[in-house]
Amino acid sequence: MHRRLLLTLLPLVVLLTACPRSGPASEETAEPAAATAAEAAATANTESPWLRPAISLPAEHDGAALAWLQHRAWPLADGALDALVDHAAGHRAILLGESTHGTQEYYAKRAILTRRLVEQGAIRFVAVEGDWSALAALDRVARGVDDTPVRDVMASFERWPVWMWANEPFAELVDWLRDWNADRPAEEQIRLHGVDVYDAGASGRRILALVVPEAREDLFPCIGRYFGHFRAYAQAVGQAGLDCSEEVAAVQARLADGSLSLIDDADPAEALFNARILAASEHHHRAMATEGGAASWNARAGSFWTTFEALLDHYGDDAAGVFWAHNTHVGDARATDMDNRGEVNIGQLAREALGDRVFVIGFAKRDGAVVAGERWGAIPRVMPVPAPMGGTWDEILAEVDAPQPWAVLFRGDDVPDALRIGRAQRAIGVMFSPAAGGAWVGTRLADRYDALIVYGETTPLDAIPPIR
Repeated sequence: MHRRLLLTLLPLVVLLTACPRSGPASEETAEPAAATAAEAAATANTESPWLRPAISLPAEHDGAALAWLQHRAWPLADGALDALVDHAAGHRAILLGESTHGTQEYYAKRAILTRRLVEQGAIRFVAVEGDWSALAALDRVARGVDDTPVRDVMASFERWPVWMWANEPFAELVDWLRDWNADRPAEEQIRLHGVDVYDAGASGRRILALVVPEAREDLFPCIGRYFGHFRAYAQAVGQAGLDCSEEVAAVQARLADGSLSLIDDADPAEALFNARILAASEHHHRAMATEGGAASWNARAGSFWTTFEALLDHYGDDAAGVFWAHNTHVGDARATDMDNRGEVNIGQLAREALGDRVFVIGFAKRDGAVVAGERWGAIPRVMPVPAPMGGTWDEILAEVDAPQPWAVLFRGDDVPDALRIGRAQRAIGVMFSPAAGGAWVGTRLADRYDALIVYGETTPLDAIPPIR
C-alpha cells in the first residue's frame, strides 16, 4: 500500500509543544491539580487535532519542492555560517526556532549564531522562551554581578521543564557572554531575559523585594496568596469568579509612572518588567479558566511579543535582539494551521509590527533522539524520534542530498509555489510519546520562515540536572 494512503489510517495527534493550551492534553497546563469545571470546559475546546496533514497532494509537488531545495541547499560547514549571520544581522528581531525542546544540535547552533551576532554588534540582548526569574539569575552571571559558576546556578533551578534553560550549550553561551561583557560598560553589555509567564510568583515576590517596606503589605491582597502556586489562581477564577486583573494592572501602572516608591538601590526597569510578567501571567491563567482555546494561547503568545517589544524600547530605538523559542512561536502563525483557529505567535506579531526588520530561522530534523517527559512533571529521559511521515516537509527535507546541517533561504523572487503548499512539519515539545510518532503542524514552509536549518540524525540535549 502506498505510504500516503497509509496516512489516512493514522490517528491525528494533538501538538504538545511548550506552547500551552488549557487542559490535560497540553504540556504547560498539565501540572497536577484538582480537576475543576473550568478546566473541563477549557479541555473541551482544545481536543481538536492541531492539524489535518495534507496527504493527497500530487506527486509533482514533491519533485518541484525537492528540486528547488536540492539546488538551494547551503551546507553550513566551516565559514558558511557567517553568510547566514550576515543575512540575519541588521534586523531588529532575529527569531531562532527549534522543532523540539530537547535537541543538542539546535541549542548548540543557536548559541553559535548568537555569538556571531554579538561579535558583529548586531544585537543588544538575548530573550528566551523561559522564566524571567531563571534568566535574570543567568543574566547576573553573564554580567559578572554574580561569580557563582553558571552550572551551579542552573542546577538550582527547579521549575519543570528545567532543561530548556539549564543545559550545556546554554551554559557555554553564558560563560562566553561573561567573558565578552567583562571589559565593557553596562550600557554595552549583552543581556539575557526570559519572557515566559509560568513563574509569575517569583516576579511578584521580586516586586515586593524592590518596593519600599511600607508599600509591601497591601500591594497584592488578591493575587499575592497565589504566588506559591499560580494554577490555584486559575481554579479560583473558574470556581469562584475571582479576578485580580485590576490589582496587577494598577501595580504595573504605578511602577510605570513612578508613583510606587522603590528601595534606594532598586532598578525601576527590573521592577516594571517583573510587573509585565505578572500581569501577563494573570491574563493567561484567567483566560485559561474562562475561555480556553485561542484566548489562553494568545494571552501567553501575545505577551512574548509585548515583552520583547518592551525590551527593544528599553534598549533604544536602534536596539535589536535575538529570541530563542520553539518553531510554533517563531514561525509566522499565519503560514500554519494555527491561523485557522485564530491563534497568533511572536513570529506573526513581530512581522506585523516591524515588517521586513524581522528575520525568522526555523529548524528541522529527520530523526535521532530527544530529551522530553512522558507527562508533565515527569523525569526527563532520552527518547527516540522516528523517521518522518510520508508526504511531510520533514520527509522531503530528508531527501535533500547535502552535507548536514544545511540551510536554505526563502527570501527572493525565485521561491516556487511548491514551497508554499501546506504540509505537515514535526513539532515535539517538552512532552513526547514516541509511540504516537510525534506531533505535526500544517505549514507553508517558505511563508513560515525566512531561513531553515536542517539536520539529519540528531542527539539528545545535554541537560544539567537540578539539585534534589
